[in-house]
Amino acid sequence: MGTVYERPFEVAVTTANAVPQAKEAAMPLGRHLDGCRVGFDLGASDRKASAVVNGEAIFSEEIVWDPKNAATPSITIKA
Repeated sequence: MGTVYERPFEVAVTTANAVPQAKEAAMPLGRHLDGCRVGFDLGASDRKASAVVNGEAIFSEEIVWDPKNAATPSITIKA
């Protein structure tokens, strides 16, 4: 954490009243759906893929998998 905040990390025991106010800022990102988008999520228990053209989903797939516990992991390529 010291690298992230660029100063030594410390844990301080204090009361709830002494905790500083949160400094959160929201910023809208994206919000435009023009053009082509591809999304891929490789999770621990499944993988998901999606394709969107001008805001309309043209492909979406979710496949459950467990590569950690597979005896012989292999890659299957669909043509």
